[in-house]
Amino acid sequence: MRVVCAIGMTLAFVGCGGITADLGGMGTGGDGGEPTRAVAAGPTPAPEAGTGATVRPVSCEAASYIGAPSDGSGYSGELPPTCVASDGPMQLLTSAAQVAQAIVGTWYDCSWGNDPSDPILRALGYDQDDQGGGLALTNDGYYAVLKNGPGVEPAVSTPNSGAFQSMSLTGTYQVVDASATLGAGSYQISFQDSLGNVHLARVEMLGSPTKMRLISGTPSIAEEFAPALPLTFRAGICNYAQFGPQLAPFARAAETLEGITGTWIWCAGPRPALNDNVAPIVGVEFPGDGTFHDLVEDGAGSVERGSGSNDFGPVVVSDDGTLSLIGAGGQGDTHGILPVLAACTSTLSFTWLLSGPVEQQPIFQRTTTSY
Repeated sequence: MRVVCAIGMTLAFVGCGGITADLGGMGTGGDGGEPTRAVAAGPTPAPEAGTGATVRPVSCEAASYIGAPSDGSGYSGELPPTCVASDGPMQLLTSAAQVAQAIVGTWYDCSWGNDPSDPILRALGYDQDDQGGGLALTNDGYYAVLKNGPGVEPAVSTPNSGAFQSMSLTGTYQVVDASATLGAGSYQISFQDSLGNVHLARVEMLGSPTKMRLISGTPSIAEEFAPALPLTFRAGICNYAQFGPQLAPFARAAETLEGITGTWIWCAGPRPALNDNVAPIVGVEFPGDGTFHDLVEDGAGSVERGSGSNDFGPVVVSDDGTLSLIGAGGQGDTHGILPVLAACTSTLSFTWLLSGPVEQQPIFQRTTTSY
C-alpha cells in the first residue's frame, strides 16, 4: 500500500550568532525591507537620538527554528471561500474516465463541523474531533484522508501549521459506472481502505465554482468538497531558519507603529484571525498611517487586500504596547494583540492575549510585495 504523506519539516535548534536589534529590516537571506539596526550589547538601553525610542540590545544566541525557505508546497486546511458560494450547474461527464480525471486533487470537506456530516470521511476512519477534514485523490488511484494540523498548541507551532496533513487513513479508489443501479449517467467512487473494506459514494461534479459532491450513508447525505487553497503565498517569503529570539515588547505606541509598518505574510503558528472574514487571512499590511489591511486568499489561491468592511480600519495602540485592530464596519474587532519583532530577522509575531492557558501566536515575515 502506498501512503500519501504530507509535507513535513525537521526542526533543530541552533544559535544564530552576533548581537543585533532589528526593528524592521531583513537579515541575511531576506528579501528587502528597512535597514537593520545593529547595536552593541550594553547594561542599560538608551533612547535613540531624536526618536525617543529605546534600542534594546538582544543576543541572537538563543534557540531558533532551522529549515529551508518555503517553496509554497502544500494546501491550507482552512475553509475555502468556494464552500459558501452558491452551487453552480452540474458538469456533464459522460464516462468513468472523465469523472476520474475531474476528481483528482486535494479537497476540503465543506460540511466539516456540521452534524450530521462527513459520512464518507467517517466511513474511511475520520473522527469529527479532528480539526478540519479533507480528501486527497491522486491520478493513479490512491486516496488519503487529511486533517488541519498541527493545531494551535503549542503557541509557536511548526511551519506547516494550518496545512493539510495525512491522518494515515489511506487506500485505493476507482470510479465505476453505476447507471444500472442508480440511473443513467450515474457514477460512484469505490474506496478500498487498508483493511480491504469497500465504501461507495455517488459522485457529482459541479462547476462555476468547482465542487465535488459525494452522496453516501443511510439515509443518503450529500457531502460537498471544494478545492483546497494552496500555500503558494509563502514561496520566497517564509524562511523558517529566520524564526529567532524575540525582542522585548515595544515600550511605547510610537515605537510599536514604527516597528510593525510594512507588509507581513503568515508563515507559521495558528492562522491569524484578525477579523471575521470568509476568505482565509494570510497576512496583514500596516501602511504606516495608523491603519491596517487584512490580506486574504481568494478561491483561486491569489493574495489580495480583503474587501470586507472589517478588513481594514484604524490601529489603536494601548500604553502597554498591545494593539486593537478596529474594523471599519464595527464588527469582529480584535483586541489584545501583542506584537513582538524577532531580534535577528524581519519576523513579526502576534501574541493573542487570550484568557486560556495557552496563547496563540501566528508568525509573519516581511515581504516587499504590495497588494
